Amino acid sequence: MDIQELFSQYREFYEAQHPASVPRLEMYEEVSDTPAWLPKATAAMFVSASLLSGVHTVSTVYRLMEVTNSLLPPFVYIAVALFSFVSVELALLLSAYLIVREKWWGYAILIVVFLFAMTANLDSVSRALGTSGKAATFGEIAVAVIMGIGAPLMALMAGKVYVQINRSERILAKRNKDSYQTALEKFDAEVIKAFNKAYPGMKSSISVSRPQAVQLSNGQSNGQNMLPAASSLGHTKRPDATQVVQRHLAENPQDIEREARDLALFLGVGKSTVNNVQRHIRSNGNGQNEL
Repeated sequence: MDIQELFSQYREFYEAQHPASVPRLEMYEEVSDTPAWLPKATAAMFVSASLLSGVHTVSTVYRLMEVTNSLLPPFVYIAVALFSFVSVELALLLSAYLIVREKWWGYAILIVVFLFAMTANLDSVSRALGTSGKAATFGEIAVAVIMGIGAPLMALMAGKVYVQINRSERILAKRNKDSYQTALEKFDAEVIKAFNKAYPGMKSSISVSRPQAVQLSNGQSNGQNMLPAASSLGHTKRPDATQVVQRHLAENPQDIEREARDLALFLGVGKSTVNNVQRHIRSNGNGQNEL
């Protein structure tokens, strides 16, 4: 048997013997303190504020297109106005993301886009309230300012919170993955140490290769070459224990002289079974006759 294949079988056997020590990702998952509903609520707030601000942007851009581009067909005005709404709100979200990432040009984008949205909103709201071109009451001015500034500001704040929540979740997921990887490396070192103790003459050619078998809920593996879990005393037996020992010794003749207790623990069979098979093979000149 190839040394790497032997190590892979030993690793599976070791995992079956120590199921509680096998690292699993769920063991290293930190629970986020962010409520599950908060990202959805923040996204809904951003969309709502964007729509509230966007309707005024659309109306202002459409009116300006009608005034300055009389040669274009009406559907072009509608398309440009709608795309202006989408671009402004996405630019607000982008600026929020860049600010969270501490990029200075996020502030530059924010200033330009916020001034554009605020101006369009103030113009649209003031016209809707009838304050454009005539003296306005204090209440009309207050409403125009609050609507004109408040709507894009709400969209910006909601976008910033949404970006922060998602970024913190990604950081937490990465930290969980790193902790899991560290635990895997530590467990690999333990398996190699145990293998070197069981096979002291094979230390130089081992490389870690984790088995690809599916992990079952009890910590066992469903791999076809899975070695049976044995008790620490080596007394767990199977109906085909003799065949297991014979097959192993046929593939690893150097283990014929191996200590019976150690080999029994490795194969998950009884010590007496190993003794009987080893004695039978020696008495038949290392033949592999059935007992």
